[in-house]
Amino acid sequence: MGESDHFIHLHKRLVALRHNRDFIALDKEHKLIELSILCSKLLDVDRVSIWRFEDNHRQLTLEVLFDRQHGVSQHSAQLQQTQHDAYFRALLDERIVDAIDARTDLRTTSFANDYLVPQQIISMLDAPIFGHGKLYGVICLEARQRMAWTLSATAFISAIADTLSLINTYEAWQQSQQELDYVAHFDDLTGLSNCRALQKRIATLTQNNDCQQDPFALVWINIDKLKQINQGLGQSIGDQIIMAVARKLRQTLVRGKDKIARTGGNEFALIIRNSGQRQNLERTTEELLDQLLKPLAIYEHKIQVTLSAGVCFYPDDGADADTLLRHAETAMHQAKERGHNTARFFNAQISREARARFTLERQLRKATENGSLSVLYQPIVAADSRRIVSAEALVRWQHPEHGLLSPAEFLPLAKAAGMMYDIDKAVISRVCEDIYTLGCSGIQLGQVAINLGAEQVLHPHLPRNIAALLTHFNIAGHQLEFEVTEDVIAHDSAELQHSLQALVQLGPGLSIDDFGTGYSSLSRLKHLPFSKLKIDRSFIQDLPGDKDSGAIVQSIIGLARGLNMKIVAEGVETDAQARWLAERGVDYLQGFKFSRPISLDELRSNYLSAAVSA
Repeated sequence: MGESDHFIHLHKRLVALRHNRDFIALDKEHKLIELSILCSKLLDVDRVSIWRFEDNHRQLTLEVLFDRQHGVSQHSAQLQQTQHDAYFRALLDERIVDAIDARTDLRTTSFANDYLVPQQIISMLDAPIFGHGKLYGVICLEARQRMAWTLSATAFISAIADTLSLINTYEAWQQSQQELDYVAHFDDLTGLSNCRALQKRIATLTQNNDCQQDPFALVWINIDKLKQINQGLGQSIGDQIIMAVARKLRQTLVRGKDKIARTGGNEFALIIRNSGQRQNLERTTEELLDQLLKPLAIYEHKIQVTLSAGVCFYPDDGADADTLLRHAETAMHQAKERGHNTARFFNAQISREARARFTLERQLRKATENGSLSVLYQPIVAADSRRIVSAEALVRWQHPEHGLLSPAEFLPLAKAAGMMYDIDKAVISRVCEDIYTLGCSGIQLGQVAINLGAEQVLHPHLPRNIAALLTHFNIAGHQLEFEVTEDVIAHDSAELQHSLQALVQLGPGLSIDDFGTGYSSLSRLKHLPFSKLKIDRSFIQDLPGDKDSGAIVQSIIGLARGLNMKIVAEGVETDAQARWLAERGVDYLQGFKFSRPISLDELRSNYLSAAVSA
């Protein structure tokens, strides 16, 4: 079995165990035992133990020990940093301890006389276990024969450690059906109902009413400037503010107050019921708003927190949960546009705003049809030489009134309007034309990466359409590369595999974009013809100083290498990031450190012409 196949096999067995109903029903101790047995069996090791840190990482205490000869051990044991300082420092700094000869390895040699020799242990492989973002403990694999730890073994023990982290984090929730229900319907930070529970409550109220009696108000509440507070004071302060707002909502006294929910990071919703006329309900809602819009003082941090609110009414503003939630949120955004610490009722003005968005949609559709969308290029460089090897094509819209718009400003509108297929088609055509133009000047850019949305990827004629463009512009398929995000391939199918295989046969490469922000089945990655993986910028921005980001990036690098894929890091902005990534084997770098997205003319004059003349 090859390394890649072995890698997939190990993770399939782990996933099968994690989803086994009998395993899920076990308590924590027996889960640890089952995982230890699985680890011993699949990696052919003699002893597997799980330890937790105590005394501020100065002591390790044994939780579970499985020995292939003697079974599960019940004895207790502790390890002290004072006796094994090099080992403790290795765990805290290097994170993975892969000792082929544990008796002579500087990190583990302190165990030799008292433990390794008596137990006849030759090799050790240890991985850290995290809990709530902090180092919780370690899982230790020990073999009585010499083991050359492979990439698949290292990745597998890391996956086991991740599973143990989840068990630690959700242990309390997994002990009873009541706590599982809590996870499904309540917000963990505030203890309020979550959006799912709110939707169920609204559905119950709308189903039981006849739209003529018992109206209710839905109030959507947003904490003003919470993002700036998080950035300036830290997320822990932001969490304190969220909890303070939740307490205020609980303590606010008003007739008919019904369900209170936290619907998002800085957003809440509240239902007010008041039998009788709409006028009475409006008066009650105004009483609530008078209390909510008084600034909330957080004295220990010397800041004042304000709220913005939007209100809609059942049945006048909507007859179902989705419509009411949408209208209440729309009214809240209208309030924020008018200034913070205010409230707005859903009304005709908001409807006019919706019509304005419809106008913008028509303008975007027209710009797509007449070829008015622009394509900029962001260079991608080789990590070792910093030489430009390719570029990513990025769409922009030069709006006649609003100026140059970024994708974040119009692509959500395009997705909602079902226009992504046409936009992707227009971008691909423009890129092919630009490659042809460069070629006529004797300039070869290398592969140009183009983002593909789900509408293009899942279209049955994608390979045929690309082949037609390649022929029309007389360019080679290998000059293109298509990037898709993890969520696009979430629903794998035989049709998708066939389409992507046919596309690759034309010459273009396939890349997974924004890796790490979605969910990719390992077996799916194996069976789809991807040759490159792009690490999302959110994991790059805190490098090299953040150890957790470093550990994640190195895990992704290991995964990519295990699947024989090239690696691109996007969002690189500093020399330190570039050096750190290059030292760890990343192949290509992309980001503002090297260039912002630029026009084709700028790309030719600033980057490509010199290369041609040389």
